[in-house]
Amino acid sequence: MSDNNTALGKGALTINTTGLNNTAVGAWSSALATDGDQNSAFGTNALLNNDSSSNNTGIGVATLMSITNNSDNNTAVGANAGEYLSNGSNNVAIGAQALFCDTGDEKASNSNVAVGYKAGYSNTSSYIVAIGHNAYGDTGGVADVPDGSKDGNIAIGVNALCNSQLGPENIAIGANSMMNSTGIAARSTAIGYNTLLTNTTGANNVAIGSRTMENNTTGSNNTCVGDQCGFENTTGYLNVNVGEIAGYENTTGYQNVNVGQSAGYRNTMGYQNVNVGTAAGQNNTTGSNNVNIGKSAGGG
Repeated sequence: MSDNNTALGKGALTINTTGLNNTAVGAWSSALATDGDQNSAFGTNALLNNDSSSNNTGIGVATLMSITNNSDNNTAVGANAGEYLSNGSNNVAIGAQALFCDTGDEKASNSNVAVGYKAGYSNTSSYIVAIGHNAYGDTGGVADVPDGSKDGNIAIGVNALCNSQLGPENIAIGANSMMNSTGIAARSTAIGYNTLLTNTTGANNVAIGSRTMENNTTGSNNTCVGDQCGFENTTGYLNVNVGEIAGYENTTGYQNVNVGQSAGYRNTMGYQNVNVGTAAGQNNTTGSNNVNIGKSAGGG
């Protein structure tokens, strides 16, 4: 027995049998619902295929159109938001085509938050946060990682983590941060405009500052804090750069420590150098195992 339901529009709640407290407004909204409870569908085809899931809210054309059963507590607001989310609960999608989920992946997608046009567009993972236009947008198919997990990524800013294929637990905050990652990068933190922009398989990096580590590809376990520091790094690893343009031209050098504005600036492939102070070791290009402490020390 179905009680306390409201239906307005052609085909709305047309086959409901035992569902309670549902509201469907718009042609074919909740059209295939039979026994789900407390769902709200506003817009043509909103919650169209929902069979027995409960406590879902879809506002906009085709919102949450594909969920069927065992998918509860989802909220989608905006045209086509969550349209192809077929298996998942506790998701929030606000914005046209947010959490659109067009990859065909059957894995459950749970507890995601996407806010903005196309935010989380093709996500099929769980526990992701995507805020901003195209944030964690079209991933073109997310890369597999050894344990199959792609969960826990956070993207905040226009195009953050957009066009990326990722492993789990990356944080990208700032426009275009980690935008074109194409490998299985995992557990990196990028904060600032264009940070880690071209990163591929580099993992466990921390890049904080505008355009920091912008050209990194496979380099891993680097820490760079400061405007454009580590800018040219591509494959270098285990480097620490702190200060504006510190370690700027390093490409393949590894295990270097540069602290201070432009410290280690011209080093390209030298390794295991320590430069502390403004412009310390600035002119070294390929030398290794040097220690320079103080302003302009070591020929800065």
